[in-house]
Amino acid sequence: MAEGEEGVFQDVTALLRETAAGMVSGQMIHGANFSLREAMSALELMDPKMDPGMNPQDTVSLLGALEQNQLPLDLTVPQILSVMDELTASMMTWYNGHSIGHTLFTCLYLHRLSLIRSPFLLAFAKCLLKSCNFVRNIVLDADIYEEEDFYSNTFGFDLCSELSHHDLLAEMKVAEDSLEVKLKCAKTGKKDGVEPLQADEAKEVDFCNALLCRLRMNKAFYLSHYAVANAKANLSGLNAAQKYMTRALQQLELVESSLHLADPVSKEGEKNVPGFFPSVSRSLVANAPPRDVDAMPRSQALAEMRTVLAHFGRFMKLQELVAFEDILCYFKGLSSLQANIVVRSHLLLLLGSEDMFLGRGRLVDTLKSSFHRFSATCAPFTEGRDWDVYIGRMVKPVCLVFRLFCENHPRQRRRVPKLLPDWNILQNDSNVLDQYACEALFQRGANFQLQAPESPCRHPFFSWVFDMTTQLFIHHILLGLELELYTPVEMGLAFWHLEYLCDLSGQNRALAYRDSPWEPPPPPSSSASSANSKKGKKGKQSKKEKDKKKDKDKKRLPPVLQAGLLVQLVQQLSKGVHLAVRCFDILGLPISPMSQDVINNWFPNRFSAFLTVNQPVPLTLESYHKQTEQLKSMPAKDVCDMCINVFATAKLLATKVLSPDVAGPLPHDLPLFAGLKKVAIANTVSLITAQKLASSPQGFAGKYLHFDFTEHPSFPVLCVESKLQLDYTQDPHVDQVGDALKQGTATPTAANENKSA
Repeated sequence: MAEGEEGVFQDVTALLRETAAGMVSGQMIHGANFSLREAMSALELMDPKMDPGMNPQDTVSLLGALEQNQLPLDLTVPQILSVMDELTASMMTWYNGHSIGHTLFTCLYLHRLSLIRSPFLLAFAKCLLKSCNFVRNIVLDADIYEEEDFYSNTFGFDLCSELSHHDLLAEMKVAEDSLEVKLKCAKTGKKDGVEPLQADEAKEVDFCNALLCRLRMNKAFYLSHYAVANAKANLSGLNAAQKYMTRALQQLELVESSLHLADPVSKEGEKNVPGFFPSVSRSLVANAPPRDVDAMPRSQALAEMRTVLAHFGRFMKLQELVAFEDILCYFKGLSSLQANIVVRSHLLLLLGSEDMFLGRGRLVDTLKSSFHRFSATCAPFTEGRDWDVYIGRMVKPVCLVFRLFCENHPRQRRRVPKLLPDWNILQNDSNVLDQYACEALFQRGANFQLQAPESPCRHPFFSWVFDMTTQLFIHHILLGLELELYTPVEMGLAFWHLEYLCDLSGQNRALAYRDSPWEPPPPPSSSASSANSKKGKKGKQSKKEKDKKKDKDKKRLPPVLQAGLLVQLVQQLSKGVHLAVRCFDILGLPISPMSQDVINNWFPNRFSAFLTVNQPVPLTLESYHKQTEQLKSMPAKDVCDMCINVFATAKLLATKVLSPDVAGPLPHDLPLFAGLKKVAIANTVSLITAQKLASSPQGFAGKYLHFDFTEHPSFPVLCVESKLQLDYTQDPHVDQVGDALKQGTATPTAANENKSA
């Protein structure tokens, strides 16, 4: 707009709504100069955590509510149940990162517990506050929370920190015993001097049960936290936690069935719970009058509590895990569930310290066993001063990897490049140990020219470190796909890199894996008959041992081979998606490319993490273009058939991984790998459909390529979608919006790029 020219504002709401109706989640409309990285520094309007808002209501204080008789002290039983349920909902809202002042302490009863006249509500409130105090300490001790995960400020309120654990349980027992007596009298009809809860005898039993199950659920939930936190010294203590989790889930079902007994959650769209005043939080935040944060619905809060307890239940598996590879796979699996910050904090604390790893022993001993399993060639060289220095340097980077998987996904992706320099140093240290090991083995007669399995591995130490490095790179790219940080034009490059990394990891495992240390061949025997006799006996014994080992292996693959199977699956799917992008390009449905200037500046920055380590060697843009041109020179049918065969292999690998005979991934990983199998099948169908569509008269007219991540967060199904057809000629003032729609066709963009910043 020229200087001095008056702007003309035009309402484009109708156009935007019409456009939004044809879009899916993850798509956005923006101008050519729009940047999500710059926009992330702006205030996000209407976000309950970022936008403080402005509410014109007057602030309500405790004294003001008492003076104006807005705070009832003598509550009916339905009102007590309603307050209990709303407090539970507020607590679970706080678990999800909201301020405690906007959630729990919008209830004025918690500001001064002495105002609560009901002994049952008082015991419930104390237990809930004690539980929140305990959870807050757990999260602070783990120290992995970010501002979007958890808000630790208590605004000076007391969370019953002075109330001891035993005193709390004593008060809860008194309240439960009192309710049990009332319940017994209500069932038998004998009052025996016991005062009922309320006047209606027909509802007495239901009300007693409703109060009792809420008290028991609250106590069992608190004790679950308490037992898990105290199990870090000895994982066998998780059995006690399992008992409380089961009890909490049983009571939770009873609470769900009695929600109708409480006063309604809302009346004419407004909260109608005694003692709750959302505007009271305004006095807690000095910098701005905050918006009113509504707690999650009661049914949703109970579902959230059930999820937390279910994640706690997965901790039981830790008692069975011994191998480092299994423990790492377990942490990856729980990370993929995107568990609550409270669950992730508990998990990190259960890991223990480097001197008492998972309550069993030193971390260096666990790592030593892992080196032996990965390549037994290194077994004779894992003693002495050099080894002690080497493994001592490795402890901190390994602990940081476990800590990484306990953080939220956007922070994980940001942190991976910061961890890689440590692993680059370990690569250099590994090369020194490998050289020493090779010299020693060469003096004993080892022949490193042989590629046979009986020959020793040339790089037993480096191969283990390299495997960990490639795993971090793979995780980094998978997170980028999950967080939608790659635009459609980048998808081919992302999966090309992923295929490259998985291929390197598979080759490294194949070259390094040895199930026994190398031994020099025995000298020839002086007596042939004696040798044959011994050979015969040895053969019989070896056959028995072999059969026994075969039965054992049938139950479960070795951790190293099992992890390698998963890498093969990811590699085949990555190769399939990369080829599928090229297939659609050859069939006539390409993705709009970047300009060459943009590519030259963008590519080095996008994959800059590769520059922080010596290995793996970064790929070049020239090699990508060369491969693309080779595929374009092939007939379309050949490329499509190749891609379909790759997806078929991925499907077979996913079936094998999910097979109980292989005992592939741990139980918490099964849904994810089932999703990978669906991706392989769906992409095969999509390619067959695209070939038919390409041969039809209309071809791909009015179509575009869409990446659907519904089945799996990191691996898409490539779909052919119809472009939006809108009339942009009705109003000359909406040309800019229309042009953006025409150029981008509402193409999905990196809508969540700000998550990783």
